[in-house]
Amino acid sequence: MITFILEEVVVKTVYGRRVRQARRIRRLSVSFLADKIGVRQPRLSELERSYTADISEEILTQLTKALDFPSRFFSVEPQEAFHFGSLLFRAKSTLTDTDADYLAEYAGAAGEIFQGLSEHASSPPVRLPDLPHGVSASEAAEIVRQQFSIKAEEPIDSLVRKAERAGIIVILLDFDVRLHDRLDAFSCWVGDYTDRPVVVLRSGASWDRLRWSMAHELGHAVLHRRQREGDIEAAANEFANQLLLPRSMLIRDWPRTPTLMTLLPLKENWGLSLQALMEHGFRAGLIDESRRMSLYKQLSNRKWPDGKRWREREPGYNLRDIELPRMLGKMVEVGFGASVGLDVVSAATGHWPALLLQQLLGVQLTRPTDGGRGRPVTSPPGKTGPSRIVSLSDWRRDEASEGYG
Repeated sequence: MITFILEEVVVKTVYGRRVRQARRIRRLSVSFLADKIGVRQPRLSELERSYTADISEEILTQLTKALDFPSRFFSVEPQEAFHFGSLLFRAKSTLTDTDADYLAEYAGAAGEIFQGLSEHASSPPVRLPDLPHGVSASEAAEIVRQQFSIKAEEPIDSLVRKAERAGIIVILLDFDVRLHDRLDAFSCWVGDYTDRPVVVLRSGASWDRLRWSMAHELGHAVLHRRQREGDIEAAANEFANQLLLPRSMLIRDWPRTPTLMTLLPLKENWGLSLQALMEHGFRAGLIDESRRMSLYKQLSNRKWPDGKRWREREPGYNLRDIELPRMLGKMVEVGFGASVGLDVVSAATGHWPALLLQQLLGVQLTRPTDGGRGRPVTSPPGKTGPSRIVSLSDWRRDEASEGYG
């Protein structure tokens, strides 16, 4: 422990890692935060590296104000809920160290919040196949379909709900605006034994992009927990396409003359974007490179009346609702009641800020969580269809017959 006080004043013990977590989530540099709280940068760096430190009440007040975190958060012992090495980004090559730290801390927060909720409510056990070495991405997708009890000729209705029933924590998060064009999703493993997969999807993405990102990250969870050989992104892409639309069904349903409009029924039925279908068809030998590029050019050149290109907002963007995760929200209701305030959830999960809890859990909470004083969040930014939100109590009854209780 280090002592970090300026004079004979009231002393508070804090955890250095908590200060670092809060700073990274707020995307502040060490020098900026040091200036805000009135200390030298080397002293703040020393504080963050220490396991525990004694600081003055005045400095703690400044930290709380600058970082907008509850003061009690800094005095809660951190949990080993997350291993940085398990983190996988679809756009890793374009991310800065600051970006990676920001996302890693959110993943760690999700892990700690899940562990806190697990002390008050049960969750589905992790049920993912333990694949032998050498299994291809296509074979893995077929195995997962079998484990999910989905026939090859059967489209997957809600992949998010299937993943949650398999024990995967799924979160919709409104990433920092600077990441919107560079990252759709990321995944990791959390828990004392890093045995619980977490998939974080970018709120505001279209239903087809979000659904495909879920399939891609599920591929990482199945294929790359222990082994990361070769091009793991290409393998996760192949897994996603094969999971959502098995090749045999792709060949069966492929139109005689593939155009953007003749591919649209496949998009509606199987839930893949036009771009994913184009890639899937190309990999299966159903179109050549020339036809593939022609379809991409059409997507890039055509525009909607508001000027947005079809490649950014594909035809069929309003065919489905966004698939919303519900598991963590259900755990909140079961553990604390339907009308619990976020302050109670915060106290039970490590005193994380209520706003951060709202960011991580908001779309999963179907009723007010502030004692009835505020407005419940019922849909995420970018929701494209009519609401299909149901109460968690009703959902629990619906799910009882499907083994989600």
